[in-house]
Formats: sequence, structure tokens, C-alpha cells
Amino acid sequence: MIHVLSMLERITVYELQQIRGSMCEQEYVRKISDHLR
Repeated sequence: MIHVLSMLERITVYELQQIRGSMCEQEYVRKISDHLR
């Protein structure tokens, strides 16, 4: 569980830096939701 959370945290931080400028928040949340499925 901790392993998955740390991986997700890394992905979230990395993607946040990239997506923040080019995507709106809803799109970002949707992407994370799809990733969690």
C-alpha cells in the first residue's frame, strides 16, 4: 500500500509540473481518476 502511494505521489508531482501549464484542473483530476482505476 505504501509502495503504491509513493509511486502515485511521484506520478502526481511529475504530471502536475507538466500538465499544470497546458491542462485545466478538471482534465488533470480526470486523468488521475483514470490512473487510479
